[in-house]
Amino acid sequence: MLTRVAIFACIVAVCLASDAERVSDQEFTQQWRGEQKHHERLASEPTPRQWQADAIWRFVTAPSPGKAKLEVLTFRVTDQVGVSCLAGWKDVWRKLVVLEGHVAFGSPTYQVEGRALQINLSGDMCDAYDFIRGVLTDGKFEGERTRFGLGSPTEVVGTVRGSLVQ
Repeated sequence: MLTRVAIFACIVAVCLASDAERVSDQEFTQQWRGEQKHHERLASEPTPRQWQADAIWRFVTAPSPGKAKLEVLTFRVTDQVGVSCLAGWKDVWRKLVVLEGHVAFGSPTYQVEGRALQINLSGDMCDAYDFIRGVLTDGKFEGERTRFGLGSPTEVVGTVRGSLVQ
């Protein structure tokens, strides 16, 4: 009798875990679809004229509570083709030239679609990613910086504000 109760308890636990996993998958799918729609809307709008080759942009990461200090990165935008291990929105990544600040790995690259901008700070470094993603509006940028990679969870580093310097 005790064996039957144990087996029944295991079956119930597996069913409940499966239901919880299904809810989690549904939540993930809904979140992904929402992000996809948001990106499609931004991508359909024109890229602000301030985001162009030779423009200089400064990005300031305000860290999440308990994270590292404020970080400033200044880049010159190029039209040169860059390399990234991630596919991104398009096949082509473009290079950024670091003018101020420190990028730990590789050469930073970017993709822009309409007003949507993503910067891969780890560039051609694979399996450990440092990303800035957000929205361009005229000479401004607002977004978020995250780190993720093989075997590690996604970590929100902080919010990012950017502006055209020159």
